[in-house]
Amino acid sequence: SVGFTAAPLFVIAAAWFVFFGLTLFFICCCYCCCSHRRPGYPYSRVAYALSLIFLIFFTVAA
Repeated sequence: SVGFTAAPLFVIAAAWFVFFGLTLFFICCCYCCCSHRRPGYPYSRVAYALSLIFLIFFTVAA
C-alpha cells in the first residue's frame, strides 16, 4: 500500500530526471559542438565536459 501511495511521486521523479538528463545533454552538445560560433569565449570544451560529468555524478550520487 505504501508503494502504491508513492507511485505517482516516483513517476514524477523519474520524468524529472529524464528531462534533466536530456537538458544537460543538449546544453553539453551546444557548448561543445557549437562553440566555434562564439570566438573569444573564456571557457574551454574540457571545462564544460568536466562540469557536466561532475554534475551528473553528484546528481546520481544524491
